[in-house]
Amino acid sequence: LDGLIKNYGRYFSELIGVCAQLYEAVALEAEANYPDPLLSALTDGCVQNRRDRACGAIYNTVTVETFGLVNTCDAISAINELVFNRKKYTLEQLITAVKSNYEGYDELYFDILNCTKYGMGNSDSDLIMKALCEEISIACKNISHGNRYYLPSLHTLDVNIGYGKGLYATL
Repeated sequence: LDGLIKNYGRYFSELIGVCAQLYEAVALEAEANYPDPLLSALTDGCVQNRRDRACGAIYNTVTVETFGLVNTCDAISAINELVFNRKKYTLEQLITAVKSNYEGYDELYFDILNCTKYGMGNSDSDLIMKALCEEISIACKNISHGNRYYLPSLHTLDVNIGYGKGLYATL
């Protein structure tokens, strides 16, 4: 389980690194071609630095949305319960079932549905969520630099509904 969570952390770090590079390019583009003089005048540091708020603010926070974090926690909880603890399935069996959208894997599908989920007061799921949040926090801290602070957002917005409608099978 610890190895799985550490691998998640490495994957998240790589992904957030790519996103940060894209964000930096967009911020420079915004400063050069779409400045916001009023907002910049009201933002600490911009007038002194003679830069737009996209790059000149003393504190420039970038929100890192964590859509799907509960799904991720539930998936890792299911792996922990069914593969590591009960040893009822292998990880390869779970992956194969997900790739086939559980067609022909009814028993496994119902076993996953019956696993404990985050928010049900289960200490194992709570500890998994805590570990995931720590990995996300470390990744965000590692890419923060200068006046730019990448901060994870752990709340749910209503746009997750639209994303969820197109979501493929998960654990």
